[in-house]
Parts: sequence; structure tokens; C-alpha cells
Amino acid sequence: MPAPNPLRLYQQQSARSASPAELADKLYGIGVAAARAGDDVRTRRALVELSAALDHERGGEVAAGLSDLYDWAIRATSTGDLDAVADVLDGLRDAWRQSALAVAA
Repeated sequence: MPAPNPLRLYQQQSARSASPAELADKLYGIGVAAARAGDDVRTRRALVELSAALDHERGGEVAAGLSDLYDWAIRATSTGDLDAVADVLDGLRDAWRQSALAVAA
């Protein structure tokens, strides 16, 4: 049996100990980096995870709007419009960080 990959173990532990806000921030970062690298599969994975994490009951119109935006971005990855997806995700990540800071204050 191969030895465990130390980086993978660190990443798994980091994900387990992160808050929901930190996980969302990481997913945005993964999506942006993947889109900028032209990796449509990894970009879609990040978008699917972001979409699955939405709480439509508590999030109301905001969750519905984000869901529509994530759906558009998933379709855009299929057509190769990764620059636009990266720009949108980068803007959402910035907004997410600002809202997280406002809640923490």
C-alpha cells in the first residue's frame, strides 16, 4: 500500500477544520484559479460544490440569484468562456470576503 500523500492529508484536515465561510472562500479561490488555468472540469467541480452549499430556505432571493449565476457559469465552462467565469467568481469571492468581514465586525 502506498504511503499517504502529506499534502493531501494536510488539505483534508484543513477542509475538516474550516468554517463554512472559509470553505466558500476556498471554493471561490479554486474556481478562479482553475478557470484562469483553463481547467474547465475543475472549475465546474468548484461551481457544483458552491451551488450544493446554498441554503435556499435561509438564503431566499440571494441564494436563488447565486444559484442562477452558478448555473450560468457551469454552462459557460462548457462553451469555453472561462475568462468570464473567472471574472465573475473573482468578484463573488471579493463580495464574499467583504460580507464575512462585515459580519465579523
